[in-house]
Amino acid sequence: MQDWKSLLLLGLPLALVACGDKDIEEEETTEDTDTEDTSDTEEPVVDNPPLVPAAIGFEYAGIWNEAGNDGAGSLDPYLFPDLNNENEGLPFALGNLVTVTLSSVEYFSLGSSATDEERDFETCTVLADFAYSPANLLAQNFDWTSGTGGLDNVELWQSFEGTLVFRLDSASDRCAELDEGHSLDTFDGMRFGIGMGPLSTYMAGEFESTDWWADDADAQASYHTQYIAVNHPAETDLGFNFVAYDWTSAIMVKVDPEKCVDVESGEVVDADPESATQVCGEVLTVEEDGSSNYDLADQNENFGSRQVYVSGSSWWYEDYPNLDLDLMKEYPE
Repeated sequence: MQDWKSLLLLGLPLALVACGDKDIEEEETTEDTDTEDTSDTEEPVVDNPPLVPAAIGFEYAGIWNEAGNDGAGSLDPYLFPDLNNENEGLPFALGNLVTVTLSSVEYFSLGSSATDEERDFETCTVLADFAYSPANLLAQNFDWTSGTGGLDNVELWQSFEGTLVFRLDSASDRCAELDEGHSLDTFDGMRFGIGMGPLSTYMAGEFESTDWWADDADAQASYHTQYIAVNHPAETDLGFNFVAYDWTSAIMVKVDPEKCVDVESGEVVDADPESATQVCGEVLTVEEDGSSNYDLADQNENFGSRQVYVSGSSWWYEDYPNLDLDLMKEYPE
């Protein structure tokens, strides 16, 4: 199913959202300082109706190091700047993760005026580690007209294949309210692939139809496509295929590869390739009109050695009827 809001919105870490040239903002948090006993006046708890998932989407956020693994490529954790001085000015060390979203049918009928709370109510999201190896995925332009299968083949810059391992403690509230017969276990440990490539034909056309794209050279240079592969039932010897489709767009952002933090001490340290406790690569931002914005990278620069932060945004959530849920964890022998 198509999520049209993704044409304008990008899901970002730390509860950040980027919309066009919107400023980077951290979600405000407030502490409850009211110590008065309100037990007699609290409203009764209302049980929510179960969430019936109908489609699934995937978004990767983290560093893509094209020259990593001796040129085969790597996906790495990253540092995010302390924009609001909440960490004594030290950058936050964050994992490179895949956001997995299970969505109801109702989610796709929410209009542009829907609140975040309304969208959250129709989705279950969970973060996943991606245990991967460099791969050579078959990628195709998705058939956006029929909503299933692919058209012509696409040449990827790099691709990776492996397993998604859910961080269950990151699951959103609605994941505990999935309808009977539905469970995160269906996808925890699933086979997954992702390919980095230029902006797909369909996505380019959609962006070109907006009133801002033509005048935003930085966006044109930064936006690209994350091609997503999962098992689909097919008339093959295995009973399934594994083709990557252009389901997710992404931006490229410059990083400082020499900025490193030791996750054990929390201190900024010099880069040490032999260290197993360092996270290197701080996402770069620029100050514009008193606000922080991403310092977008140009995908055409440093070709073959690009080391950038990438953040994906799902355009397509694959419909359950197009999947065989019993095959999601199957691997070729």
